[in-house]
Amino acid sequence: PDVNPIGIWRPTWLLLDDGVSIDRVRVRTELNGQVDVQLTVTNATAQPFEGSLAMVIRADNHAGKGVSLTRDMHLAPGTQVIEQRLTVADPHLWWSWDHGSPDLYTLECTVSDQSGLDVNSHTETFGIRTVRLERSAERFTYYLNERPIFLRGSSYIPALYLSTCTDEKLARDIQLAREANLNLLRLHVHVSPTEVYDLCNRNGML
Repeated sequence: PDVNPIGIWRPTWLLLDDGVSIDRVRVRTELNGQVDVQLTVTNATAQPFEGSLAMVIRADNHAGKGVSLTRDMHLAPGTQVIEQRLTVADPHLWWSWDHGSPDLYTLECTVSDQSGLDVNSHTETFGIRTVRLERSAERFTYYLNERPIFLRGSSYIPALYLSTCTDEKLARDIQLAREANLNLLRLHVHVSPTEVYDLCNRNGML
């Protein structure tokens, strides 16, 4: 049903792999271009896996520099976490629309076996940025990339039923928020569709 409020509300599919998968990628950044990548990887086979892990960071919506790295990968059966640090030269920072340009990067992680055959891959888009709150009895200040920023936001729920959301509706909402001079949307009640986060990243909306 178009208005199903619970359960499965988006297309689903089965992914067939050879037992080795990248299940989750977490990216943390620093203003000097340091990118810390944390991968949760599963070897669902009964045998150790020997291969390689390639990481490539490319500029997404600008002409900045990227970086790449390939390392050996040794996976015992089970789930484990792999951490890797990369550094982007002359990083383009992500800014909210009222402070600058929302420059983004794309990270592609690829696991290959010893013969060089790609086994699994994952792509993530991110911005190089830091956000922190200075809170005391005297101050309540948010900093974006160590610059004080005045938040102008609203609670946002895309629709009563997420299954009714479309790319066009979400894009219109983000545009209306910018035209209302907002620079932040607070997600209301539940996690929003992934398209909301991508649209906010690309439109400079916190």
